[in-house]
Amino acid sequence: MNSEIEKIKLLSKGEFTGTLYFEFAPGGFSANHWQETSVYLADEVFELIEPVFVKVIPNFAHYSFNEISRGDWELILMEFQALKETLVKASTPADIREKIWLYGKFETLFSEHFDDARCAVLKLVTDLYAWLDVQLRTHEKVSVLGI
Repeated sequence: MNSEIEKIKLLSKGEFTGTLYFEFAPGGFSANHWQETSVYLADEVFELIEPVFVKVIPNFAHYSFNEISRGDWELILMEFQALKETLVKASTPADIREKIWLYGKFETLFSEHFDDARCAVLKLVTDLYAWLDVQLRTHEKVSVLGI
């Protein structure tokens, strides 16, 4: 599999180096970064699914902290479900262009390795959905800490 496609995944602390990562932290923002209980996405990977966040939360802050309520997460999860359905049915990059952001290297990646890239995003969304589902059982909020 292409090494860029392998980067399209949910990460735990210790699975990455650097700081260009979005952190999904259970609960409200506590000014603590890089928590063991958080999950992470590389900035460029998050940007693939960022349209979902912007659709539900128009003032979503890419470069700041976002405390997202359970109610908004439920809307995001509905959008994730629709995205998953689109990804399952898609046969070309044009089929998903309205749901995810394809530009730069990801536009090339999806053009050259569509099925592998599509499956990687599908797995990412499925994994993030499952993680959020568990967190929202015990937290009123899950924060997204931008880069």
